[in-house]
Amino acid sequence: QGGQLFCPPILTKLILDREPLRTLEWVDRVSSRFDFVRIIPGHLNNNVKASPKEFRRAFDVLRNDPMQRNVVNQRPLAEDLALLQEASDLLTRFGVVRQSQVCDLEPARQVGRFASNKF
Repeated sequence: QGGQLFCPPILTKLILDREPLRTLEWVDRVSSRFDFVRIIPGHLNNNVKASPKEFRRAFDVLRNDPMQRNVVNQRPLAEDLALLQEASDLLTRFGVVRQSQVCDLEPARQVGRFASNKF
């Protein structure tokens, strides 16, 4: 991962990309209010050295705008994300979640054995 902080793909694919603006507003509030040097992940198993700027950058994938050719590469690789993309598509199709506002048209839809072009 190059040592960079990133938002776990399972969160961005199945939850956060449904409300990207609200999520990014929260990210901006946290990163502007607190001058932190460490983040404790939700699993409480470690603490990660990170600044507010690095925290903000971890959510850049939510700023994707494929129509404007502004696509931030997500970790892991697109092929690895294809399974999550298929799960997201199924949850959307069955009405469990709303359609993603961010991740449509990204490489995960075209790469790997789980890729689809259904949406």
